[in-house]
Amino acid sequence: QRRDVMQSEEVSQLVTDMRHDVIYELIAKFIPENAMHEQWDIVGLHEESLRVLDLDLPLAEWAKEEGIAEEEIRDRVMEASDAKIGAKKSAIGDDVMRRVEKSLLLQMIDQGWRDHLAQLDSLRQAVNLRAFGQKTPLLEYQRESFDMFEELLSGLRERVTGVLSRVALRREPAPEDLQPKAPAQMKAIKENAQSGIGAG
Repeated sequence: QRRDVMQSEEVSQLVTDMRHDVIYELIAKFIPENAMHEQWDIVGLHEESLRVLDLDLPLAEWAKEEGIAEEEIRDRVMEASDAKIGAKKSAIGDDVMRRVEKSLLLQMIDQGWRDHLAQLDSLRQAVNLRAFGQKTPLLEYQRESFDMFEELLSGLRERVTGVLSRVALRREPAPEDLQPKAPAQMKAIKENAQSGIGAG
């Protein structure tokens, strides 16, 4: 995945897919499929939406709507999240957003992989001790390392989504906006200011 990110011009679709996967997981956790309406954990979903997506949504009001189902709530959360990221992209421009997404994704992959390798090392030591408990070390290692890798991927999706949802992005002033104004411009500004004072 890291190699694919490095070779890609942009990773916007990958990042979007990650965010949508996170939303699917959130809805599945707090509004389980085929669960009765009374079993929905709307408070938990609201807290996680704030934490992960930085969205303060009227989920309690939505849940009270007649006939509403988890699919519609998921679609509304996804729409709000897409709009939030879209606004950030409009504020800083597509090109800057592409660079931010790619840099962040590479950084998160590297950090996650380093942590994963450290966890695997600890797992190897723990599994070797289990051999004394009549368990097969290799099978134990394979099973638990697979679970840890799945957690790595899930955590990566959530961290990338969380950072992009919470980070404040803004366009830097263009170089020409930072240049001192020409004397004629300064004079016009001064005259305008004086006329404004007199008119007041």
